[in-house]
Amino acid sequence: MCALRAEEAPITPVSHRFLVYSPDIPMGRAVSAALLAEAPQIDIQLDDRYPTHREIEMCDQNGLAAVVVGLTTGPEGLQTIREFRATAPEIPTVGIGQTESPQALLEAMRAGASDYLWPPFSSDKLANLLRSLPDRIGRPTANRLICFAPCQTTDGASTIALHVAHAMSRLTDKKPLLLDCDIHSSTLAFRLRAKFDFHLGDALERIADIDDLWKRIATEWNGFRLLACPADGEPPTEAVRRRLPDIVASATHEFETVIADLPSSLSPTIAEIARRAEGLYLVCTPQLVSIHLARRRLEQMMALGVEAEKVRLLVNRSNSKNAVSKATIEDALNIPVDFSLPNDFEAVSQAALSAGLVAPKSRLAESLDALTRHIFDVAPAQKEKGGAWKRLLHMG
Repeated sequence: MCALRAEEAPITPVSHRFLVYSPDIPMGRAVSAALLAEAPQIDIQLDDRYPTHREIEMCDQNGLAAVVVGLTTGPEGLQTIREFRATAPEIPTVGIGQTESPQALLEAMRAGASDYLWPPFSSDKLANLLRSLPDRIGRPTANRLICFAPCQTTDGASTIALHVAHAMSRLTDKKPLLLDCDIHSSTLAFRLRAKFDFHLGDALERIADIDDLWKRIATEWNGFRLLACPADGEPPTEAVRRRLPDIVASATHEFETVIADLPSSLSPTIAEIARRAEGLYLVCTPQLVSIHLARRRLEQMMALGVEAEKVRLLVNRSNSKNAVSKATIEDALNIPVDFSLPNDFEAVSQAALSAGLVAPKSRLAESLDALTRHIFDVAPAQKEKGGAWKRLLHMG
């Protein structure tokens, strides 16, 4: 192993060691030289072979900023990443591929890589990598967390959360994260008929370095970020599910706004997320069963320490046939209705068939926009006065 040091003055805050393992010697030298050009003060230790398991266990982690592993055609590089993740999960491990390959990226991330790069190693790529290295000291305070929770699975909370995330990105030019916390139902992935490369199960398994992975695992969809639950396979074990509040905490540091879609069952883990929320929108329908379950959910929330003033009651399908009146709902639950959404069966059905969003000019879409403005205090767009004559005068 040889050490490469630069004599120039530092240009970035990074001042730690990098371990670079690359049997492809030209690629190892290329990435090392590019890193030094971007941050001359770092110390790079370059090795032209992969370390043994014993060497990984004995590795000096003091001041170690990242491990960079060149990936060749064999499995040894991926195994090196796995062993570093198992031994030192808090240290980012970067996979270096020979080409821009989606399959190679997926394999590296599944093995545990925090990032994946390929030649040529541009300044922009490496600057983004260096900026993404963890700095737990002085992390910003948590941002906004809004939760939606149904009283029963058919109350439409997931549909509302999906459309509020989309409306917020459209009305405010900000990209919230929609976090699907309903591990057993996986409603969002089913509704969108999408199979994502990364899902909540991956995040739960990678809790040690989740702060550094959001740009990789949160998929951009219709203007916002989405982390859905896996639509197939075995759900995470109870021990793994207990990490969910830590995922939410990390998300609220990474994203200005996080919208969490919670399950209908209220476990202590889900209650911990609800306690952290700025607002918890309990979604019910104006039917007796849903109202009965809403009362039970409210009692459970209070028993688990959720502050009453955080809970907002949202009535979905308010104009349904044989709907219970707003006054009756408020009397039964002893909580005011914060917002009501209309029943628009046709718009929801069409959206489900197309695996997309409700039609933008539908009554429901307009109500969801109004709900989003209400939650996030977004002023409605001002309509231009003067009509066609004024628009004509402004032309040319």
